[in-house]
Amino acid sequence: MIATVAGVLVTYLGSRYWTFRHRTRTSLPRETLLFFALAGVGVLIQLGGLGLVVHGFGGGRVAGNAGLFAGIVLATGFRFWAYRTWVWRAPDKKKDRDSFREQNMPGQRSGEPDREGRREPVRA
Repeated sequence: MIATVAGVLVTYLGSRYWTFRHRTRTSLPRETLLFFALAGVGVLIQLGGLGLVVHGFGGGRVAGNAGLFAGIVLATGFRFWAYRTWVWRAPDKKKDRDSFREQNMPGQRSGEPDREGRREPVRA
Protein backbone atom coordinates (compact mmCIF):
# COMPACT_ATOMS: atom_id res chain seq x y z
CA MET A 1 0.00 0.00 0.00
CA ILE A 2 2.84 2.41 0.83
CA ALA A 3 4.53 1.69 -2.51
CA THR A 4 1.29 2.35 -4.40
CA VAL A 5 0.69 5.69 -2.66
CA ALA A 6 4.34 6.68 -3.21
CA GLY A 7 4.08 5.75 -6.88
CA VAL A 8 0.89 7.75 -7.34
CA LEU A 9 2.46 10.75 -5.59
CA VAL A 10 5.54 10.63 -7.84
CA THR A 11 3.26 10.29 -10.87
CA TYR A 12 1.23 13.29 -9.73
CA LEU A 13 4.31 15.47 -9.39
CA GLY A 14 5.70 14.28 -12.74
CA SER A 15 2.40 14.85 -14.50
CA ARG A 16 1.78 18.29 -13.00
CA TYR A 17 5.26 19.71 -13.44
CA TRP A 18 6.49 17.86 -16.54
CA THR A 19 4.02 15.94 -18.72
CA PHE A 20 1.10 18.39 -18.53
CA ARG A 21 3.01 21.56 -17.57
CA HIS A 22 1.67 23.44 -20.60
CA ARG A 23 -1.97 22.62 -19.84
CA THR A 24 -4.53 24.94 -18.27
CA ARG A 25 -4.31 25.07 -14.46
CA THR A 26 -7.20 25.07 -12.07
CA SER A 27 -7.09 25.01 -8.29
CA LEU A 28 -4.58 22.71 -6.61
CA PRO A 29 -7.20 20.94 -4.42
CA ARG A 30 -9.36 20.20 -7.47
CA GLU A 31 -6.45 18.82 -9.47
CA THR A 32 -5.21 16.73 -6.55
CA LEU A 33 -8.62 15.28 -5.71
CA LEU A 34 -9.41 14.41 -9.33
CA PHE A 35 -5.94 12.96 -9.88
CA PHE A 36 -6.10 10.64 -6.87
CA ALA A 37 -9.70 9.62 -7.62
CA LEU A 38 -8.79 8.71 -11.20
CA ALA A 39 -5.65 6.94 -9.99
CA GLY A 40 -7.91 4.85 -7.74
CA VAL A 41 -10.08 3.95 -10.73
CA GLY A 42 -6.88 2.96 -12.53
CA VAL A 43 -5.92 0.66 -9.65
CA LEU A 44 -9.37 -0.95 -9.82
CA ILE A 45 -8.95 -1.51 -13.57
CA GLN A 46 -5.52 -3.02 -13.00
CA LEU A 47 -6.71 -5.38 -10.27
CA GLY A 48 -9.85 -6.15 -12.28
CA GLY A 49 -7.72 -7.66 -15.03
CA LEU A 50 -5.98 -9.88 -12.51
CA GLY A 51 -9.21 -10.82 -10.72
CA LEU A 52 -10.97 -11.65 -13.97
CA VAL A 53 -8.30 -14.11 -15.02
CA VAL A 54 -7.69 -15.72 -11.63
CA HIS A 55 -11.25 -15.90 -10.30
CA GLY A 56 -13.23 -15.78 -13.52
CA PHE A 57 -11.21 -18.27 -15.54
CA GLY A 58 -9.42 -20.12 -12.73
CA GLY A 59 -6.03 -19.35 -14.24
CA GLY A 60 -2.69 -20.32 -12.78
CA ARG A 61 0.47 -18.34 -12.21
CA VAL A 62 1.22 -17.55 -15.87
CA ALA A 63 -2.39 -16.62 -16.62
CA GLY A 64 -2.44 -14.43 -13.52
CA ASN A 65 0.67 -12.58 -14.68
CA ALA A 66 -0.85 -12.14 -18.15
CA GLY A 67 -4.07 -10.78 -16.59
CA LEU A 68 -2.07 -8.41 -14.39
CA PHE A 69 -0.06 -7.22 -17.39
CA ALA A 70 -3.25 -6.62 -19.41
CA GLY A 71 -4.74 -4.73 -16.47
CA ILE A 72 -1.62 -2.57 -16.16
CA VAL A 73 -1.75 -1.69 -19.87
CA LEU A 74 -5.46 -0.83 -19.75
CA ALA A 75 -5.09 1.15 -16.52
CA THR A 76 -2.11 3.12 -17.85
CA GLY A 77 -4.03 4.09 -20.99
CA PHE A 78 -7.08 5.04 -18.93
CA ARG A 79 -5.04 7.16 -16.53
CA PHE A 80 -3.27 9.08 -19.28
CA TRP A 81 -6.53 9.75 -21.11
CA ALA A 82 -8.38 10.71 -17.91
CA TYR A 83 -5.63 13.02 -16.63
CA ARG A 84 -5.40 14.75 -20.00
CA THR A 85 -9.19 15.05 -20.31
CA TRP A 86 -10.34 15.96 -16.80
CA VAL A 87 -7.43 16.95 -14.56
CA TRP A 88 -5.26 19.05 -16.87
CA ARG A 89 -7.37 20.27 -19.75
CA ALA A 90 -6.03 21.46 -23.09
CA PRO A 91 -5.15 25.15 -23.24
CA ASP A 92 -7.66 27.44 -24.88
CA LYS A 93 -6.93 27.89 -28.56
CA LYS A 94 -5.71 31.37 -29.26
CA LYS A 95 -6.89 33.26 -32.26
CA ASP A 96 -4.48 33.31 -35.13
CA ARG A 97 -2.89 36.48 -36.51
CA ASP A 98 -5.37 36.91 -39.33
CA SER A 99 -8.53 36.93 -37.20
CA PHE A 100 -8.54 40.68 -36.58
CA ARG A 101 -11.77 41.13 -38.54
CA GLU A 102 -13.57 38.99 -35.95
CA GLN A 103 -12.31 41.26 -33.16
CA ASN A 104 -13.82 44.42 -34.67
CA MET A 105 -10.64 46.40 -34.16
CA PRO A 106 -10.47 49.79 -35.86
CA GLY A 107 -7.83 50.27 -38.48
CA GLN A 108 -6.66 48.70 -41.67
CA ARG A 109 -7.28 45.05 -40.80
CA SER A 110 -10.95 45.59 -39.90
CA GLY A 111 -11.79 46.46 -43.49
CA GLU A 112 -11.33 50.22 -43.26
CA PRO A 113 -9.18 51.71 -46.01
CA ASP A 114 -5.57 52.49 -45.24
CA ARG A 115 -3.87 55.81 -46.06
CA GLU A 116 -3.55 54.90 -49.72
CA GLY A 117 -7.23 53.92 -50.07
CA ARG A 118 -6.70 50.13 -50.15
CA ARG A 119 -9.08 47.88 -48.26
CA GLU A 120 -6.79 44.84 -48.40
CA PRO A 121 -4.81 44.09 -45.24
CA VAL A 122 -1.06 44.25 -45.57
CA ARG A 123 0.55 40.85 -45.09
CA ALA A 124 3.84 40.75 -43.28
